[in-house]
Formats: sequence, structure tokens, C-alpha cells
Amino acid sequence: MAFFPPRRHKLIRALFRRIFRTPYYMIRSLHGLLLVIDEGSAVDRRLARRNRADAERIARLFPLARRAAERLGKPFDVLDASSRKGLFAMLAAQEERAGDILAFEADIQNRNQLGAQLFLNTLSRRIEVLPLAIGGSAGRDRRRLAEDGGAMGTVLTLDPPRGRRQSVEIRPLDAVIRWRGRLIIGAIDAREDATGFLEGARRTSAENLCLWQIETGADAERLTTLAESLGLRALDVPGRDRYFTNIPPEVLKT
Repeated sequence: MAFFPPRRHKLIRALFRRIFRTPYYMIRSLHGLLLVIDEGSAVDRRLARRNRADAERIARLFPLARRAAERLGKPFDVLDASSRKGLFAMLAAQEERAGDILAFEADIQNRNQLGAQLFLNTLSRRIEVLPLAIGGSAGRDRRRLAEDGGAMGTVLTLDPPRGRRQSVEIRPLDAVIRWRGRLIIGAIDAREDATGFLEGARRTSAENLCLWQIETGADAERLTTLAESLGLRALDVPGRDRYFTNIPPEVLKT
């Protein structure tokens, strides 16, 4: 930097900032899918590293979905509002008994990345991607978004890079879908707002048979109390995720 005139220092610094903020994408094969991995994203790097952890989550959720679909004689519809950028939706598309599949992604950069993944795996027509986040109440919020955290279909951070502020549409699940009499499997990254998600999915849970896999750090006792008030019961499943369902026990038992 000392070789440049002082007036050029600012330009050089701006150039370096732009270069190092530029996403660097790699295509990797994980879980039998081709995934577009942003090497500059902490979430994507964890996704690539946590192959075993995600495989365990997949191995817990999908056998329950298959068992319920087989015994009830109906397809299972899938809602993917996880922080895995459509991973559960894409895996569900490979299931013989999967019906409608919705993926939520409010961040435009992540949504474009998900679109590339759907194209690579020839799933663009199989999975519907909704450009919004689901929450406890409807509205819009100007949030700073980045690739380093997740919450119900949108990716958030407390201290993101500049210029990553977007106006995000937030809607309760009940305002997004009008399904009745279906078997619904949901992979939800709710972080601290799991109670908000359940409140916003009150009608959906009442009018359908649902199995919610919720990744959350919310108070377990409070969450279970709310779930029970909505007619859901907690499942004793190993791992950090919380499982709630209103599917009859005899349907899910091994």
C-alpha cells in the first residue's frame, strides 16, 4: 500500500473489500444431492461439515414420515423452513410417497442459490419455493440478512455485512396454506420463536395430521405446554430437535 499515492488508498481498500466479499461457490455431492456451497458462508461450511449430524436428523424424520404415509394410505406433504437451504425439501422429492413440497426462503441470495440447486438436481418443477418467512404474526420487517444464521425460512444475523438489509415478508403458516385432511411433515428452524411458529400454525395443526421437527433453543417446558394445548404431543426422539405431532401413536410405532 505504501507504493500507491495516498488518494488511491481508499480505492484499493474498497477493491479488496469487494473481492473478499464476493461469494465463492463450489458444487458438492452430499446426501445423494448436488449442493451449491458458498465457501464464504458459515452456514454453508457447517452444512458441508455436518454431513453426519444432518444424516442423523434425516434418518429420524423420514422413517416416521414413510411409516405414517404407508399406514394411513396417503402421501405426506412437506414444509421445509429449515436453515439447510432446501435440503429437506430436496430429499423429500426423492421419496415415493411425497406429495406437495414447499420450501421457504426469504433471503434473495439464498433463494437464488436454492434455485441453482433445484436446477442441478432437476427439481425446479417439483418443489415450490416461497419468498417469505413464517412466524407468529403477519407483517413486513426490514431485517439485516446474511448467511450465518436461520429462522423459519429466512437467514438472519445480528451483525451482518453492510448492504444486506432487506424488507422481509413474514406470515403465519395458517395464512400461507389452506390445507385440510392432509398428512404434513415439517422441518422448521425456529430458534427462539418456536412458540410463535406453533401459534401461527394453530389451524393447520388442527385440520391436518402433522409431524413437526423443530430446531429451537426455546424453553422446552413452555414449548411442550403450548403444543399440548394445541392438541400436539411431544415425541421422545434422540437428538437436539423437538418433535411434536397429532398423528395417532399406533401409526408411528415401530
